[in-house]
Amino acid sequence: MLRSSLPSAAKKIVWNIKYGLLGYGHLEAPTNAIQYVRDNVDDASAILELGCGWGSMLRALRKTGCMSYYCGVDIAGRAIEVARGHGDQRSAWVVSDIESFRSPFRWKAILLIESVYYIHIQQLPSVLSRLRDMLVDDGFILVRIHDTAQHQEYVRALERLAPGGCKIDSTLYGIPRSGLSAEN
Repeated sequence: MLRSSLPSAAKKIVWNIKYGLLGYGHLEAPTNAIQYVRDNVDDASAILELGCGWGSMLRALRKTGCMSYYCGVDIAGRAIEVARGHGDQRSAWVVSDIESFRSPFRWKAILLIESVYYIHIQQLPSVLSRLRDMLVDDGFILVRIHDTAQHQEYVRALERLAPGGCKIDSTLYGIPRSGLSAEN
């Protein structure tokens, strides 16, 4: 698929154009993902979102009363500029692609909300393994794929790579740290 096969530099250019010149929409965070995160973190938790866009997930979580620390990562500097403008004191924002992002911190939740299919399918095992190592012992990775028919290859890869994961509903996959093999 073209979106995952572009080099990072090309992805960055494309997304900055989408967010800047084309005025890419301020999408709402999906309700099922908001509810799952809210039900599985507390205010002492730390949340990492890879592919955060304008920061709609953080705004939605704050509306529910969630005060967990949040770090949003996106390849588009323009999106991160806007997200930083919300002035949330318990958040940080990083410009990076998903494949090369590294963090010295451990997270309760790592979110890939409509962003897993921007990772080249051949890199998915190594990315998931690296993300597993960034989770606290009872942490989880949450993946949302709105159009599972279009992204069947990713659905099958998640089922194979995370046999201890679970399909929460038709679009949401929860993968506990213990459910993801370290040998991907």
